[in-house]
Amino acid sequence: MSYLVRRADIAADRGAILEVWRQSLPSANADHYRWVYEQNPLGPVSTWVLESTEQDAVIGVATVLPRMLSGFGRTWRAGVTIDFAVSHTAWQGD
Repeated sequence: MSYLVRRADIAADRGAILEVWRQSLPSANADHYRWVYEQNPLGPVSTWVLESTEQDAVIGVATVLPRMLSGFGRTWRAGVTIDFAVSHTAWQGD
């Protein structure tokens, strides 16, 4: 099987990402997507998708959520990995 990892287009890949979530992260839904991916108060997320080139389909997703960390009198812009998911069809071989 052949794969491709690429930076997600938040608008164009929305449906494919929601489908991967539906299979793997049932608590993540369109409301979560809207807030985290489209209206995040800390700015844009960095999201990558995994595509099966044989299926011509998105089968995985991973995101880095911007986050501000404070300590020792300083503040840093950092990131937290969220919404890491692989579709059931990918890991079950269906």
